[in-house]
Amino acid sequence: MGFANDLLFEVRKSLPALRRKPYEEILKACDPLILDEALKVFGSHSLKCEEKSLRLNLFYLYCLSQIDLPLKSIRRVMDLGSQDFRYALGLSAWLRNLGLGAFYLSGMEMDAHQIYFDLYTRKDVAESFARLSNEFLETKSVVDYQVGDWLQYESPRQIDLIFMFFPFLFKDLHERAGLPSWGFNPEDFYRRAIGKSSNAIVLFHQGEEEKKESLRLLHKMGGGEILQEIRVENNPFMKRKFPTEILIWIKESSEVNQRPL
Repeated sequence: MGFANDLLFEVRKSLPALRRKPYEEILKACDPLILDEALKVFGSHSLKCEEKSLRLNLFYLYCLSQIDLPLKSIRRVMDLGSQDFRYALGLSAWLRNLGLGAFYLSGMEMDAHQIYFDLYTRKDVAESFARLSNEFLETKSVVDYQVGDWLQYESPRQIDLIFMFFPFLFKDLHERAGLPSWGFNPEDFYRRAIGKSSNAIVLFHQGEEEKKESLRLLHKMGGGEILQEIRVENNPFMKRKFPTEILIWIKESSEVNQRPL
């Protein structure tokens, strides 16, 4: 599987764009309760999302709303392993709701060229939701999406907050997702995240086993501590097979660690 993934990854990267028009969604039908909640949060921008996208964004916002992260400022934010960044709207809403001023949010995905049945790529979808998020924010905040390998990425400055939503910590999951074999290195991935974060890392995991492995890696890397562990058993927007396990890691020298809790 490793060799096949490596080969297909290179093939995907080399393909020309298969769709000329930018990816767009339009709401055609939706559960009234979901639409009502989405309109409260995202306003008319909800009508530019299909129901599955609304549910996903509301799910992320619901989970993030369980977090108590007493930061004084958040200027530079990165989301690692964003896939098609379809949840960018919910993430942007949560960051805006913190009331800490303008921010720059960048999603990063290594395998952005995966192709969907409609011939659009992950990158096409992600750029669409980044545009929609910028329309929604209507502020100096900026949301973008970049294709890149976090293990090779060189940030010009420290990152205030890093998100890692459901990272692949076991090789079989990494391979089943079609990712190249050389991209699997959880220890280096975590090490770089800890090194680049000036304040905090928010991690989502699917179930207890992944959370335990994440805690093992964080403790092994050192340099900080766990501020919160949160389990989201159920949510009103999406059915999930496993609970969502949330970890909030803070750096020893961060402003969070220096404030009385």
